[in-house]
Amino acid sequence: MESIGAYAFVTPNYKDLDYPLDLWLKHTLKMFDQIGIVTYGKVDGIPADPRITVHEREPVTANNYSFYTTGMQEAQNLVKD
Repeated sequence: MESIGAYAFVTPNYKDLDYPLDLWLKHTLKMFDQIGIVTYGKVDGIPADPRITVHEREPVTANNYSFYTTGMQEAQNLVKD
């Protein structure tokens, strides 16, 4: 059976950056079957839900574009068909 997923990466300081992770998850869980999230380090605030897959990894330097592409690619790979 096919499913539809969403994916994102998040940093431990997401609250300081005004990223509304809690609101994004609440909204996204209503629309998608599964969510893949890659965290750059330890991140609090992700609820335990069987539709959410979380992978914690070492941070990638924010000085280059791989900061965005590495986390998104890994998160996309967490979302299974």
